Amino acid sequence: MKNISKYFILAAVVQSVLVGGGYGTGREVVEYFTGYGLWYGLMGLTVAAIGYFLVAWPTLEIARVNKVSDYVDYIKFIIGLWWFLFEILFALLLILILAVIGSASGIIVEDTLGIDQRITTFAMLTIVGILTFWGRSAVVSLLSSWTIVLYAFFIFYFIAFFSLYNADPQSAQQVTQEVTQKDGHWLVSALTYIFYNIVVLPALLYAARDLNSKRETMYGALAIAVLCIVPAILLHITLASLPAEARLSPTPILVAVESLQIAGLITLYMVILFGTFIETGLGLIQGLLERINNAVKERSDKELPRFTRPIFAVVFIGISFLLAEIGVVNLIGKGYTYISWGFFFVYIIPTAIIGYKIILKKTAPN
Repeated sequence: MKNISKYFILAAVVQSVLVGGGYGTGREVVEYFTGYGLWYGLMGLTVAAIGYFLVAWPTLEIARVNKVSDYVDYIKFIIGLWWFLFEILFALLLILILAVIGSASGIIVEDTLGIDQRITTFAMLTIVGILTFWGRSAVVSLLSSWTIVLYAFFIFYFIAFFSLYNADPQSAQQVTQEVTQKDGHWLVSALTYIFYNIVVLPALLYAARDLNSKRETMYGALAIAVLCIVPAILLHITLASLPAEARLSPTPILVAVESLQIAGLITLYMVILFGTFIETGLGLIQGLLERINNAVKERSDKELPRFTRPIFAVVFIGISFLLAEIGVVNLIGKGYTYISWGFFFVYIIPTAIIGYKIILKKTAPN
């Protein structure tokens, strides 16, 4: 039971960060998978799950063998003096993710509940700042617990959606139809999705400290692949059933939830959505705090004071939101694909080469 718990906690932390605006709104799933059709989308999600596993296992094994839980220490090990390239790319990605979830949460809540988006953004910033005060253990526990809540919601949503469709033969027939094809290739789209999502893993290694053998890192990687992709599969199948105009919505899952016409479900969805945004920001900020804490320890042999953690969190999130307002995020967003391929060369390739050499080496620690 203890072993299962450690795999779940690790996968839950990773899933918590990845779920964010992508799964919470459904937009990411539509862009990278559903837009290519029901079956091509499922093929793409299968590739994504395999890709997650193939990158996560060597990452976790390198971290275990070298006893690193800081993304800078990890990157320094795999690419040496070029580690700063990852830090630049990660900073750009972190700014983009935080800005997007901050903006999305404000807009969605304002459109749905009529609450000013600045209030929502400020509330999210404040909550994340407060939660970072309690440190790594509290963050990990919270992210793990919210994953259970999130899964419960997705399962309920999935069952309710298809119960409704089963009551409507015409709608049920639509589920089996292919949706309008996007330009491009589903495989390239799936690979791009892997490259810019799994790259957050080095920043989440603080949740992998309990993995003590090669077998355990393999199971941890498998848990990450399954826990992160299953919600996307459920979303993809339901979103592929929606009319084309619904899938073009900034929040297609909200359209799907509204179509169910279940009392209180939209309010519940708002709570779930807000929680996913918070956990994404919280998981990433905790990774940043681990990096700062380790840098402080190297210089002074002391831990980062607890009271400074919320300060760092609020300042960084505040900068991200400010940059979003002045348009910097739009510039970064246009280079999203380039950022993804940048990670491919500075993180994924070196990790695969070094990690699988360790995994395949018979004398490697087990």
